[in-house]
Amino acid sequence: MSAIITVNPYETEEGWLNTELLWDEIEQFGVIVGARGVGKTYGWMDFSLDRGFDTIRDKYDFETLEEFEKLPEEMKLDFQFYYLRRTGTQAEAAAEDLMLEDFYIDFVNSLNEEILEKYDYYIEYTGSKKGPRKIYLVFREKEEKKKRIRKSILLGRIAALSMAEKIRGPGVPEIKIIIVDEFQAKKNWDYLPNEPAELEDIYESIGRIRCGTGDIKVVLLGNSGTILNPYFDYYDYDEFTELKTVKKGGEAVFYHLPNKAKRSEKSKNLFKGSAYGKYSLDNDYADNQMFNVLRLKDAVPPRKCLYNVVIGDLPMGIWKTGDQKILISRITDDDKPTFVDRMPINNEHQDIQPYVILADKVAHKTLHFDSPELRLKSEKHLRRYVYHRKSSNTWEKF
Repeated sequence: MSAIITVNPYETEEGWLNTELLWDEIEQFGVIVGARGVGKTYGWMDFSLDRGFDTIRDKYDFETLEEFEKLPEEMKLDFQFYYLRRTGTQAEAAAEDLMLEDFYIDFVNSLNEEILEKYDYYIEYTGSKKGPRKIYLVFREKEEKKKRIRKSILLGRIAALSMAEKIRGPGVPEIKIIIVDEFQAKKNWDYLPNEPAELEDIYESIGRIRCGTGDIKVVLLGNSGTILNPYFDYYDYDEFTELKTVKKGGEAVFYHLPNKAKRSEKSKNLFKGSAYGKYSLDNDYADNQMFNVLRLKDAVPPRKCLYNVVIGDLPMGIWKTGDQKILISRITDDDKPTFVDRMPINNEHQDIQPYVILADKVAHKTLHFDSPELRLKSEKHLRRYVYHRKSSNTWEKF
């Protein structure tokens, strides 16, 4: 596995995320993992609203107070975002701090002074918190009277992946970017069932025939939480330190981005070398090297081969050591049955029990490997069983 490239074209001279370059490279799905402080959420929200306000300036006249008051009561950007979190509760919490004034103050300040003297401006969310909500920039006449003039501009929407069934209709042509924030869950069991497929469902519900044309794109944002997550499994991603990895013929692009960590030197010194420092400063996946390498010949005796499995095209032995560790080795035992990982033929029953048990140990980082190379090959293959398997309630344990 190669080291992270030191020259990072996806970072601006100021050290922020280069959203313009990323936008040009991403065809449909872009998965962006970056250290804290690189400006993932801020960068994409700012990018979307900059483009959005450019579209509305081309459509309407904001030059004078007189022209402003002739504008429709409700307008909309022709480049809008759709911001997603995993659950409704997370989306509701995120809404409180999502719309920073930074994102719209340049547009506000570009308006005629007479407009700003007469109108207040603020952000407003409409719709139930249990479903998708629209986000408006509202201008409302300051003067207290029975019916004050009000102008609103639709900026985008906010919802949750869990609301996929509520995100339906003929599509929304103004939505150009879907932002999935914090796509990595803190705990492995917090993901939704079939979550990547749910996201693809939302993408097509919003994009319809625009999907795959470059007119609508999805960016997934997160820190380097864990290599064991359903998105990496779904797209078969395992180049965890590569700056850029292309999957599915370019339909999905993965980025692992370092940055000039924007911390005080005292803060850096506190975190440097710690588990949290590797996560927040160095953008390392904590579990990328947490799978134990243990040579079979060095394991505590007695060593017993339980059975053989085929991982990829390589037969391997599953061993139990004298201190109850489970270890994978290239050494096999001809007297033991061999389990082959493949689809059943006709009415044949395929016993995948060993793979599911091994996957459980991968998920809990209690599986041992006879070599680093074997760990990489095995972990990649077994990872899919963490998210795609039948109930293990009736399977026997080691």
